[in-house]
Amino acid sequence: MFVGRKNELKLLNDAYRSGKDELVVLYGRPRIGKSSLVKYFARKKKAYYEFEALEGETTQGQIDHFTEQLKKQIDDPILDSVRFANWEQVFTYLTQKVLKRRSKVKKILFLDELPWMAAGRIRLVSILKYYWDNHWKDKHVMLILCGSVASFMVKKVLHSNALYGRTTLEILLKGFSPEEAACLLGRKRSREEALNYQLVFGGVPKYLEQINLNRSFNQNMNRLCFSPHGIMLKEVERIFYSQFREPRVYLKIIDLLKNGIFSLSEISAQTRIASGGGLKQYLKNLERAEMIRSIVPFDRSRNSKFRKYTLADEFLVFFFQYIEPNLRTIEESTSRRLFETLTHNSFNP
Repeated sequence: MFVGRKNELKLLNDAYRSGKDELVVLYGRPRIGKSSLVKYFARKKKAYYEFEALEGETTQGQIDHFTEQLKKQIDDPILDSVRFANWEQVFTYLTQKVLKRRSKVKKILFLDELPWMAAGRIRLVSILKYYWDNHWKDKHVMLILCGSVASFMVKKVLHSNALYGRTTLEILLKGFSPEEAACLLGRKRSREEALNYQLVFGGVPKYLEQINLNRSFNQNMNRLCFSPHGIMLKEVERIFYSQFREPRVYLKIIDLLKNGIFSLSEISAQTRIASGGGLKQYLKNLERAEMIRSIVPFDRSRNSKFRKYTLADEFLVFFFQYIEPNLRTIEESTSRRLFETLTHNSFNP
């Protein structure tokens, strides 16, 4: 079930209905619903082509996977006997077979998880720039570039020399509002219970979708977070290793911030990361991913040295308070009421 995202849908539909070509950049943390948003937006559009990358695959592996998806969307027997050797061959084929066709209907090309598709390198972005400038622009095309690795999407796409000034719409997708989250949970549970879920999982759609609405809050917490096979048990590690190129550095920062609020100099001293541009960039990437937030006294400027940082993601806060200290117990337990036992009723929103 798709709920919410009215503003983002309006932005995408306005871009689709515009009389010009559109280059859209959509990014946000994993599990936040980027792919679902685009697929819902495009569900009734006639000329829609989507290509999803594979995590951790090589460039040739990505190209082969792209080709397999082409076969499912384009009826061309030649694809059964061809193997593209590089992205230029792929996009030349796509241009000739799809994007150069004259049509009154705007063609949507959705590249999902661009950082994976690029294998972490900027070369693919440069190739996209060439094809946009020389083949796709002025052909009634809406190109949507989507990714979860915020640092790649901002630094190598939005702020890259290749695509600078070409982006017509930028969307940083954030978590659900309390109203949207409550709508997803429906009317089966009380408002108090819906609030409890949001205090644990925040507004992350993928997390909220794991909730079994036919079970109580405690039953869901035991199943998702406090059983050896709970889907949320290893989520923190999965998120950081899939989203960041230097996961250990980011986890080191998070491991400090779980203990409170710290300034830039305090974070630098305790993590032994130089307080220059490197640490600032790490912190900025964590903020973009909604993992942390910065706090500045109301009477100070945004660039104030009094800025401090703390955890912002609800599940991270919950994880470090209740799950991490008890991981071994959870992994070895057969109890179905471990949530109640370990929290000792201290979880009392």
